[in-house]
Amino acid sequence: MQTEGIKGDTVTMVEVASACGYLGAIDLAKWTHAYIGKDKINCDMRLGTSLVDMFARCGNPQSAIKVFDNMARRDVSAWTAAIGAMAMQGNGERALELFDNMHKQGVKPDEVVFVAVLTACSHAGLLEQGRNIFTSMQSVHGISSHIVH
Repeated sequence: MQTEGIKGDTVTMVEVASACGYLGAIDLAKWTHAYIGKDKINCDMRLGTSLVDMFARCGNPQSAIKVFDNMARRDVSAWTAAIGAMAMQGNGERALELFDNMHKQGVKPDEVVFVAVLTACSHAGLLEQGRNIFTSMQSVHGISSHIVH
């Protein structure tokens, strides 16, 4: 694309970020993030979430959270990506803090965010907090548990 003089757009960059994340290619991930900023590509909620996930999968949770913190709007997928980044790092306390902030901002949790936060609790040895969240999943949020939970 670049050799033909065609600039990437938001949709293209979502796919590039996804590929970087699956490959764990941190250098390419950093280049992609810089390219988005340099070319002033609209970093909407979907692209922001893809960048958070990309950095998390590349083992760079600090960059993942930096992107997340700079997002103007965040849906449950964005929160899940950030919580998942903390889970991958083993930072259960920060994952719980994000989960709490998500509630405070009125974002309704889904099944996937519960997988992320319960994984964070598991990796950090936060048994009691994990148990409380698991219980609230159905009693407070009406979400049935499945094998992944």
